[in-house]
Amino acid sequence: MVAARRASGSGTATGAPRTLAWSVHARLGPTGRRTVRAVVDAPLAPVVGSVRSSRCEDRVALTLDDGPDDAVTPALLELLAARGVRASFFVLALRAQRRPDLVRRMLDDGHEVALHGDDHRRVSTMSYPEARSYLDTARDRLEQVTGSPVRRFRPPYGSQSVRSYVAARVAGLQVCVWSADAQDWVDRSGEEVSRDAVSAVSPGGILLLHERLEPDPLRGSPTTSFDRVRMVEGVLDGLVGRGLSATSVSGLEEEARLVRSAWFRP
Repeated sequence: MVAARRASGSGTATGAPRTLAWSVHARLGPTGRRTVRAVVDAPLAPVVGSVRSSRCEDRVALTLDDGPDDAVTPALLELLAARGVRASFFVLALRAQRRPDLVRRMLDDGHEVALHGDDHRRVSTMSYPEARSYLDTARDRLEQVTGSPVRRFRPPYGSQSVRSYVAARVAGLQVCVWSADAQDWVDRSGEEVSRDAVSAVSPGGILLLHERLEPDPLRGSPTTSFDRVRMVEGVLDGLVGRGLSATSVSGLEEEARLVRSAWFRP
């Protein structure tokens, strides 16, 4: 099943299957994708399900990818501390090794530190042995920084195959994706991004945001001009306006059962 995030085309041979998959994705539309997901999830999610949301009624998970970032992460941690909010940071192991102080500060502040890969390659394009080796190496590198086991993994771009899913599970990682995407890689005002994020997420949902943007070989290097810390502040304010509060994925898990989805995409 193809899940919900847009990508621009590729003229490479490896990009052709992705182009076909995204064409089918676009033709289905939101309603069609929800229908397909509901049908596929019934038999497959208990077996190959990635965490996508929870049954919590008054909280959502705030997740931030691609960090840590030298400039954004310290200010973001200050904001979250001032608001008393825990979040889940899906970090890149190589970047975490360069800024272990920021990773340790995340942990000291009560946030969840999870894996987003060693760098930002699509694990879905790898063979099973390659994916297993890649994930083992990335997990070990991140655990050297955290000093504790890393439980969750979010595949870069949300790209996942059956073999990469199995490799993650064998590596001892729970795959966590999302239920709401503000598409904060598209440049516009921070207020618009915040509004889109708040309107997209439902109670118990997992919201995808980025503290920085890693270059994408298919889309190029996306650049945005809005203040990401102010954007997150707007998200927190908007959630309060809806009677919701933000927490980490682990925070959701403490309150309600996590919901899985058979999430596979190029």
